[in-house]
Amino acid sequence: MCGELWDEDDGLSANLHSRLVHEGQSIDADGEVAGDAPQTDTLGFRYSAVNNLFVTAAEIGGDGWRARRSSDEDNAEREMRQFIWCVPTAPMSWEEINLAVAELVERTTSPARASSPRTRGN
Repeated sequence: MCGELWDEDDGLSANLHSRLVHEGQSIDADGEVAGDAPQTDTLGFRYSAVNNLFVTAAEIGGDGWRARRSSDEDNAEREMRQFIWCVPTAPMSWEEINLAVAELVERTTSPARASSPRTRGN
């Protein structure tokens, strides 16, 4: 975070007047990009809620407020990370499950055509 407070106009201006700057390039005092663009085969962007011009800061703040007060805090945290903050979720814990071979086979084999759960295995 930059530590600066933005209002709606600041967010709109930042999105509408943004510049694409590659590693090794800079922006001069006139807002012009200086430096050569590197040769590359890929292009990627990082974006977050501030880049979404379809919702207001108040709506985003309201989502965060509700998430912190949710009865399912873990799910609300994952949703905020995925859809608002664009931060990967960290697993709460790793659980190990013992599976029987028969269960694995049942999960990986395709049922016969035109079969139903009732007729499978008969």
